[in-house]
Amino acid sequence: MQRYVSPGSLAAWLTGAFIVLLLVQSLAVFSDIVEVELLTAIASGAYYTWTEIESNDIRQAVIGSMQFLVTILTGVLFLLWIHRCYKNTQVFGCHGLNFTPGWAVGWFFVPILNMVQPFRVIREIWKGSDPSIGNAHSWQNAPSTTLLPVWWAFFVIGAVAGLGLFAYIHVQFAEVTYYLAGAWTRLVLDAWDVPAIILTILLVRRITARQDRKYHSLLPDMAGADVDSSTAVAA
Repeated sequence: MQRYVSPGSLAAWLTGAFIVLLLVQSLAVFSDIVEVELLTAIASGAYYTWTEIESNDIRQAVIGSMQFLVTILTGVLFLLWIHRCYKNTQVFGCHGLNFTPGWAVGWFFVPILNMVQPFRVIREIWKGSDPSIGNAHSWQNAPSTTLLPVWWAFFVIGAVAGLGLFAYIHVQFAEVTYYLAGAWTRLVLDAWDVPAIILTILLVRRITARQDRKYHSLLPDMAGADVDSSTAVAA
């Protein structure tokens, strides 16, 4: 028999990882600004030594590697958290769920459909975790929140805009103008990710708190169930 396991511990680690990612993204934005200024000056005819240009490239490469590594770590924790939260909706007795815990994670890796299905997964977790809904068959009618579409829009727009802009730059520009356009694009996308990360932290904390409250509201109907809620997240 499945038992409820609080996602609080995962949420705590995930929040910490997102905070680190937020710091790295902020550093990336600062570095992007420096690169834009450098390339703008070069495009205007200013002279820079090869050492100065190489230093800029090394700095950008190091920060890019940091972004990659922290993003991978955060992504793994986020998917583990989603798997746990979706599994908990089954423990709550929510009937008519459209996914399994495995596919709740798997849809993130399916091209094109990963622009839609993960949003549906999170929406089902949100509704299925509503602590005010006691009837297992009525969870679909639970209210959603504007946080969900706003959060998802940031990620979809960022991903689509990033691919589109870099493709356009590759075709339209050459030499230093190409690099300058690319630097501006990186700056905009890195800055765009900052509020997206903040929204994700808020979403993770709110869903985690809802699941813990939902479990405790169902305790009379889940006698004998076991719970590990040592790291519950406050609303």
